[in-house]
Amino acid sequence: MKYTHRAINSLQILAGVADGITVLDQSGRMQFANDAAAALCGFSSKAELLAASREEILARFDLFDEAGAQLQLESLPSRLALRG
Repeated sequence: MKYTHRAINSLQILAGVADGITVLDQSGRMQFANDAAAALCGFSSKAELLAASREEILARFDLFDEAGAQLQLESLPSRLALRG
């Protein structure tokens, strides 16, 4: 993936943020993760997180909605945003 100078600066800033941050492309594939995101997802590095499949990442979590019902993957905020 080709990045502009401005995008590279933005990614460098995001890399240093203490909160976990991931960036998905339009197909839902993770293109960026910082170290905090990797740690929150149970991976030893951002490279390991980026190499993992969606299924491998999601298998580490039990997802529930605000009512305590199991959250369907189609209801994840990232999936809703990508659908438009």
